[in-house]
Amino acid sequence: MSDGSRFDWKNPEHVSNIYNPEKRDSRLFKTVLYNGSTFKNATVETFIGGKNGTPIDGATPTGYYLKKYVLESISLDPNNTTTGRHVWVLFRYAEVLLNYAEALYEAYGNPDYTDNTFTLSPRAAIDQVRTRAGMPGVATDNFRERIRNERQVELAFEDHRFWDVRRWKIADQTMDIYGVKIEKKGNDLIYTRQLIDQRTWNDRMYLYPISNAELFKNTLLNQNPDW
Repeated sequence: MSDGSRFDWKNPEHVSNIYNPEKRDSRLFKTVLYNGSTFKNATVETFIGGKNGTPIDGATPTGYYLKKYVLESISLDPNNTTTGRHVWVLFRYAEVLLNYAEALYEAYGNPDYTDNTFTLSPRAAIDQVRTRAGMPGVATDNFRERIRNERQVELAFEDHRFWDVRRWKIADQTMDIYGVKIEKKGNDLIYTRQLIDQRTWNDRMYLYPISNAELFKNTLLNQNPDW
């Protein structure tokens, strides 16, 4: 949400403002295409029976399509193709600020900590990221969770989440994959949280197994737990 909190399906106000740009994080609308958004001068319809929704073959099961990295100006029409420069994110300043904020907060436990060396507080670092996106400053309650939510939002689809949930040791909390089921009844749209996939987790997966080739080379090397 715009205040830096997570979207809560149990909160009626959140659900009623599911795609309200005044209530939702502005980065949502830059990251995904959602029901009712506009792409290439056409309205996206991901509700059941919509032109971009189920039961169409290949339709999104989550209710969303990826927008980040996609150049809207590119045409795939075989009679009128266009090209453009595709930039793939490797490391950007927002990640530097988020890494800094998390490290400093975990070291000192204070969202507003500064000293002669660390003149930028964790909260101020996150606020730089949020201000760039047109968002208000972050609150300080449950600050660790707010840092983690900020990484999930800002760095979405940039290959960080896979590693973040492992170093935070919360992978077992992320195995249920949810999407939104959208039903059109008359002129009304009904949005419902829907389980899409249930993945398997074992704590041994926090570490990769060491290959037998390496174990054979060094007999003093021990295999990682449970592998």
